[in-house]
Amino acid sequence: MDRFSKFLVAVLGIALLAVVLSLFLAAGGSRRNPLGENGLGNPPGISDRLDLIDSVEAWDRGRREHVVVRAGQPAALVLTSQRINTPAPDAGPRPRS
Repeated sequence: MDRFSKFLVAVLGIALLAVVLSLFLAAGGSRRNPLGENGLGNPPGISDRLDLIDSVEAWDRGRREHVVVRAGQPAALVLTSQRINTPAPDAGPRPRS
């Protein structure tokens, strides 16, 4: 083997090692739960979190329909409309229509 062939084999080996290492690191750095479940969770009694991106004044000027805003720790948005179709807590999954 001449010097160029040895150099080419070394460069290709290093490139292959870099690709394998980057794939390994990308798979290990994934934030997904290996069981396929949502790894992010909420404290008991909280269904979701909201980020307030408006100023307090802009929020106060907004319209609130079918919802009551409860101040406290944590603050809560409570739906008041009976039109919203929500399943009973023990109903389980519903078939899609």
